Amino acid sequence: MDKLQIYADGLFAQGDQRQKTVVLAAMEADYQAAIAAGQTPEAALLAVMSTYADAGVANHHQSIGIDAATANSFWRRAEFTARLTALGIAVLIGGLAIIVVASDHTGGYGAGAFFVTLAIGVVLLLIPRLLHRGGHKAKRVLIAPATQALAQQKLAAYRQSYVIGLCTGIGLLIVAIAPVIALNSALGVALMFLLDAIGCFFIIYVVTIQASYKKLLRPKAKLR
Repeated sequence: MDKLQIYADGLFAQGDQRQKTVVLAAMEADYQAAIAAGQTPEAALLAVMSTYADAGVANHHQSIGIDAATANSFWRRAEFTARLTALGIAVLIGGLAIIVVASDHTGGYGAGAFFVTLAIGVVLLLIPRLLHRGGHKAKRVLIAPATQALAQQKLAAYRQSYVIGLCTGIGLLIVAIAPVIALNSALGVALMFLLDAIGCFFIIYVVTIQASYKKLLRPKAKLR
């Protein structure tokens, strides 16, 4: 651990000492994880030093970690992913309503409509993953202290929307059983699936957005 301290001192000889503290803590955590994974102390030390050197820490003392502009770009992508993922799952659940409504019919239109809905839902789930992959593997990056503070502000500002969305989604899941009891028919079951779909949309959307803010609260995060 003393060698990590010396290494960090060298990296931040004329840099921000607060950033050095953050980076040193992250390096020590990675070192302990490598030891726990079965590496020798020497191999773990070399791996940690190589990781931070490859990330350009030694050459960017003053701008270490992703900045606010990069964070905002990440959050925009997260919102896009949350919207399409939530919508895709909602469409898949809503497609079950088509099967229920069509169960009393002998024609193949109901099954055909269900498979079309299934295809639309799958496409919605795949779009953000295909667009944001970009041929790059996810890697652990440093988060600048200022960016962590911004993430904390974003998370606090989103709290009300999160609570409203989560409560709305859970409420819809609970009341979804009401049409089944009231109508006691295939239509009631179909309405239950539709309410479930809307409820899941709200829950998945707000939980995903909140998770994107929480992800940048830590000194390091795995991003594409």
